[in-house]
Amino acid sequence: MRFAYWRYLTGVILALLTLGGGPALAQTYTVSVVTAPDLGVVVPGATANTTFTFAGNSGNVSQAGPAVRRTAGQVRAQISISCSGGSGNACGEPIAVKIGAIGTPTGKAAALSNFTVSPISGNLTGVTGSNPLTFSVKPSNKNTAASFYIGADLPITASNSAGAFGPATSQFYVYAGVSNPTTGATVTASASTYRGVSVSGTTLSFGGVVRPNVGSATVTLDPATNQRTISGSSGISAGVSRATFTISGENSMAITVTQDSAMTMTRTGGGTIAVNLTHTAFPTTIGTGGSTGTEGTSTFHTGGSFMVSSGTPVGAYSGAYSTTVSYN
Repeated sequence: MRFAYWRYLTGVILALLTLGGGPALAQTYTVSVVTAPDLGVVVPGATANTTFTFAGNSGNVSQAGPAVRRTAGQVRAQISISCSGGSGNACGEPIAVKIGAIGTPTGKAAALSNFTVSPISGNLTGVTGSNPLTFSVKPSNKNTAASFYIGADLPITASNSAGAFGPATSQFYVYAGVSNPTTGATVTASASTYRGVSVSGTTLSFGGVVRPNVGSATVTLDPATNQRTISGSSGISAGVSRATFTISGENSMAITVTQDSAMTMTRTGGGTIAVNLTHTAFPTTIGTGGSTGTEGTSTFHTGGSFMVSSGTPVGAYSGAYSTTVSYN
């Protein structure tokens, strides 16, 4: 009898499984613009550009160029960077920051440059460059946002440049990350640019006056009617004209006009005549309505009066007086 033996091989299969958590989450940085720089009202120079520098450490504004900044006060950007996510003390580690000009300026603003930084909270290290400006800021602790001020140069182009009057803007970015950041916030630096105010005038002419044979006479030129009158025994002749002043500038802007109240006319070879100047009502605004950003004009007239006597030397007399106009 035969016996058959069957040999069974038993294979053992091992299933390997590694258990663990999900992928680690990276920290996220949020850049917030607390305040953006605004120069306020600026009257550009006639033919030359002006660079306004607002300091990050103080907010003080200085300039190189002929423009006039009509709005006082400090100017600087304030930025806050907060961290969320990450593991352990990731949000307490230094944050890489990069700042530089971006976008296309509008109006009479040009591209920003020469960025500076000044700490508010957190420790700044490794400040390098100016456009772009790079540095690291370490929060006081992982639960606290880091914040700082930013200064820069903001050029305002001349009145005769191609840019339009009115709103003027120039932008820069503030990026934050672990290293070489490429995302963050865009900050807009701004100003409101107005046309320069100017005044031009025609000649004030009292014409020819015949002095009296005896006593004195008073010659008056009415600025409103352009009519000349005389009191006393004296004759008059043609050639009279009041002065007409034209003020040009930003439409609807409030202005102040000042003019000398008197002048002295002199004669070559000797002799003077004292003239009291009079005028129609000074305009208080440029133009008669409409929006800023367009050019407006206003006018007024000047006349005056003086006395001549039988002893006044005959001849031609002339003199000068001052008229100034400024924005309020």
